[in-house]
Amino acid sequence: MRPEILYPEENRGNRRLFDCVAVDIDGTLLNDAKEIPLANKQAIADFSQDGGTVVLVSGRMPVSVRWHSELLGLGGYYVAMNGAVIGHGPKRWWSRAFEPPAALEFLQACRSRSLYCHFYTDDTLLYDQETRWNQNWTMRNAARLEGGGYLPRGNRATWEMPLARRVEDLADVILRESQTIYKTAVFSDEPLREVWEELGTIPGLTVTSSDLSSNLEVAPTGVTKGSSLLRLMRMLGISPDRVMTIGDNYNDISMFQTAGLSVAMGNAPKDVRRSAHQVTASNEAAGVAQAIRRWAYAG
Repeated sequence: MRPEILYPEENRGNRRLFDCVAVDIDGTLLNDAKEIPLANKQAIADFSQDGGTVVLVSGRMPVSVRWHSELLGLGGYYVAMNGAVIGHGPKRWWSRAFEPPAALEFLQACRSRSLYCHFYTDDTLLYDQETRWNQNWTMRNAARLEGGGYLPRGNRATWEMPLARRVEDLADVILRESQTIYKTAVFSDEPLREVWEELGTIPGLTVTSSDLSSNLEVAPTGVTKGSSLLRLMRMLGISPDRVMTIGDNYNDISMFQTAGLSVAMGNAPKDVRRSAHQVTASNEAAGVAQAIRRWAYAG
């Protein structure tokens, strides 16, 4: 099916076609200013109030995903760290971490190529060199509602934003501190497609990207957004055919492949748009809201 590019806003019908809408965060739910457009918030609220389940599916840490869920006024089903963690609100339902040998081999592969990388634990970013990719990292991950509204103090996300901590040596984190690592990431000023292919040969890793021009995201083997979304749907008793997914980059393709309807953002790379059933407007034009109102309802 050739993707249809949707630009004008559509009024929704009165019959819900899907039981679940799964939404990526960066480049999808958020605009370029890291805000949730109010149109997106309203469309998601309407779908939820109509009995639908909304799942945030992201490369971010659980506490960061919960922050966005609170901004949307949701109870909070989520798939975090590109599938490594599944949960609901503060409760974790399932997780898979790296085996230490795989994490260590990945680190050594990055160092041999002079590539910067950092590790993600449950709630902390770990790095061993200061770069622009970890500078002011916590607040750069604090989204707000369009117009400037942050979460008020006292909400369940409770301002527990992820922390960033410098360590002496990331290898020591693996070998001596026995930290549980759920995700790693590579950042570069150079395109990383060839590096993606090279790192993908390391056993124990699943390599993807949310922007091939600057980063790679690495999860434990067999872990993807798609595989974990399917796992969550089984837990909830929802058929994949009744799921609509919305995303904007390469790490979203796996969840596109699991869904009854997949929607790529207008700002997605061409390969990603081609992998989806439909294409909505960009994240700057509240494409999530337009997709829900156009394709999640009929009648």
